[in-house]
Amino acid sequence: MSCTTLQSSLFDSQRDAGSDKESWIEEDIRSYDSPACREPRFIDEKQLRKPSFQEQKEKSRNRRKMGVIISLPLGITRTLVGLVQRFVLRQNKPLRIDLPLPFIPIDVVLVSDASQIVTIARDPDVDRLHAHPTEKLPSWTQWYFSGTRYYNKVHGTWFLAFSPKTESSQYDDRIKHYWDKLDQGFEEAYVKEIAGQVLRNDSEEQIALTLTRMINLRFMSEKSQDAITPEVVGTAREVLKSSLLDALQPGHQRRGVAAQKSLHSFCQRHMEEGKNASDATHNISSASTIVVDAVMTLKKNINTPIEHLFTRKANCPTPSIPRVVTKATTLNGLLSYPAKPGSTILFLSISSAAEQTSSLFFTLGSGSEYRVCAFKDFFYNFMTALQAELKARRSEIRNGTQNGNTAVSYSVNGLKGY
Repeated sequence: MSCTTLQSSLFDSQRDAGSDKESWIEEDIRSYDSPACREPRFIDEKQLRKPSFQEQKEKSRNRRKMGVIISLPLGITRTLVGLVQRFVLRQNKPLRIDLPLPFIPIDVVLVSDASQIVTIARDPDVDRLHAHPTEKLPSWTQWYFSGTRYYNKVHGTWFLAFSPKTESSQYDDRIKHYWDKLDQGFEEAYVKEIAGQVLRNDSEEQIALTLTRMINLRFMSEKSQDAITPEVVGTAREVLKSSLLDALQPGHQRRGVAAQKSLHSFCQRHMEEGKNASDATHNISSASTIVVDAVMTLKKNINTPIEHLFTRKANCPTPSIPRVVTKATTLNGLLSYPAKPGSTILFLSISSAAEQTSSLFFTLGSGSEYRVCAFKDFFYNFMTALQAELKARRSEIRNGTQNGNTAVSYSVNGLKGY
């Protein structure tokens, strides 16, 4: 008879016999010393101790492996179905790439339809990336954006356009400062200088220096008006542009991170006191890269109206803008299964939408006046002024009346339509 059976039978017999409480409890206690109770009991030691950290880690790893084994084929199947729907059946729905890889899970939605972008941009379940703490965003986003003009890895700070919809006073102060500075416009002397550089076929680096000073000296402290040097602009041009493919090219991401870090430190030392260094970093990098690209585009299309030239997909300064899903949603039926909060990243192809609508609100924004890029009007006004100056110079060259300068000093090579 086992120990447990013996104890149970004694308990029942004593109780049924009407023994007093003390006597049958005493008898029950003595039964523990019986041979049956001294039988060895085999208990797994692992059940008696707390699992070690290594064992917990191994168990977690095994769960992840099992999750990948189950979810990866499903994700690949869903992605293939989406490709067929988009490119074979021509359905006007976003393309979702869902690959739950072990260490770099990817869940990206590519949106290129203008009306869908406007709807998504105002969707309450979608927000800018910094609506989630940086460390909780997918690891690949932290890796990529740390080499761009938008995010500083060392300080964990983002450019103001990535701030969430809940607009704090800090955001309000930053955007007001940005608007106020850009509303100052630009000096005509800069327009003439840049036009001369374009006509002389100066290098992009030379044009970048002039553009960067024109746009960004207003954000520097009074004692730092000479701080923007060719070396600073050269560093700024190493920062990644707006394409994930750029980061995948060998060495580009590493150089981008180093350049972003160096430029951010420069801005901390030289910007106006109390202002955000990430905003200044973005401004300098933008002026030295994408604005230079825009000037070179204008050079090749001098007769094309600005609102048409910079609403062509290939000419838009920023190809796409990211958003993050904050709640499980199918985006009003645009997705076949719900997006995952904090994990599903949307890339809104504003360059495609700009071409569809011929709207500068997509060239430098998400299609409406709501939180439109503060640089939009400045960009349009400057490009219009530069185009007019280039046309005037071209006319003077044609007529051989270069206001006291010899026409040989300038070249019309590259000015299409001459």
